[in-house]
Formats: sequence, C-alpha cells, structure tokens
Amino acid sequence: MLVKILVNKYLLSRNGLLPIIPDFGKAKKLEGHDKLKGRVSLIIGGNSGIGLSIVKTFLREGATVVASARHLGELEAINSSQFEFLKWDIAEVETSKKHIDYLFEKYGFVDDIVICAGVNVCPNNNETDYVKKKWIETEFVHSINVIGVCEICKYILEKAKNLKNNRQPKVINVISSGAYMATPEPYFTSKHALMSFTKAFMKESEGFLRVYGICPGEVRTKMIVHGLFTRVSSSMFSFLIML
Repeated sequence: MLVKILVNKYLLSRNGLLPIIPDFGKAKKLEGHDKLKGRVSLIIGGNSGIGLSIVKTFLREGATVVASARHLGELEAINSSQFEFLKWDIAEVETSKKHIDYLFEKYGFVDDIVICAGVNVCPNNNETDYVKKKWIETEFVHSINVIGVCEICKYILEKAKNLKNNRQPKVINVISSGAYMATPEPYFTSKHALMSFTKAFMKESEGFLRVYGICPGEVRTKMIVHGLFTRVSSSMFSFLIML
C-alpha cells in the first residue's frame, strides 16, 4: 500500500482554511471496453461524488447498474436501459433487506455490491447543549456510516450462503482515509469503526463473499466543498494521509 504524507503547511492556510483544489477542466471522455459486460452491479450511495463516478464508470464498461440513494440527485441525468434507481435510506434496516431481496429475485445474482453511502454531519441539529448536540450527531452519522453498512453486509452474507452455485458476490466498502486519522469528530470515528468491521467481515464471510475495503483520500465532492473539510483546525491535522 502506497501512503503519501502531505504536510499541512502545503494544504492549510494560517487561519485554518482548507483550500479547495481548483478544477482544471473536465477529463476527456473515456471509451469503455466492456470489461464489466454481463455483470450486475449495485452501487449504494451513487447519486453524487465518488458513488456517481463509479456508476458512470460501470455503465461505460458495460455493466447492468442499480444505483441507490435517499434521492435521485445527479443520477437524474443518466439515460440508459442498463440503469435502475432505487430510493434507499440505509439507516432503515428493513428497507435494505427488501431491496436486497428484490435484486436477487430479479437478477438471480448480484456480482458487485459497492457501498459508498455516507454522511459527515447531522442536518437540522439545533440542539444548544454541546454534549447533547454532539451525541445527536454521533448517533445520526454512525446509524448510516456504520450500522447501516454492517446490516447490509450481514444480510448479503445470508443471501450468499444460500446460493446454489459457487459464484461469490464481491462486496466493496468505500471507507475513507479518515479511518487513519485520530480526531474526535463523528465522521472519523465512524470510519475507524467501519474499517474494523470490514476487516472482521472479510474473515467471517470467507468462502461466500469476496470483501474489500478501500480508503480514498480527499476528492473534490460536495461533501468536501460544503461539508466537513471546508474549515478545519490546522492544529488538529498535522498531516493528511492520502491513499
């Protein structure tokens, strides 16, 4: 694993602002090579950011893609006969089970399950007491970033154990390089928890699933621009780890 350590003086200004890397223009349109032709891929949290890019890449490579999110978002622009959208809040366990049942019944097998859903703050948290406010935020963030993901993984494992062929679905948890940062914010603690779960789940599901965890560094997404990292304390981060 290649780890690059970027010292904060190159990324953080004196007043603690995290500069947003400028957009140097759109990349040239890439041509697909049907590398995923014939595969059914579920992208959970595919309506923006990294998840949306995965959806577009998988479609370009010929996969049948089912993308899910709490709302359609930027997926509305996708027009493909190989694309399907499911409204899905992964904090709702029964909804997750219902959608997973539906997909296995419709397609018979799901080759790739990419879990990219995640949040970094709790919206509309108007609690004035600091301790209560942080606890509300922690519960909300962990209900999606940790518990929601864990419940999906556990249920997919149940489905995989009942498959009659020897094919193993591939589960990819998109974690974050935040899993390597020790800070008290709920987002980071949730990523530490998800990293630990993913490692344990790899062993638990051996022989039934192929499980992976990937930890992207900073990517120019709405979460970065408008969320957690737009203003940070330079004393909190002495370096950023990018994978």
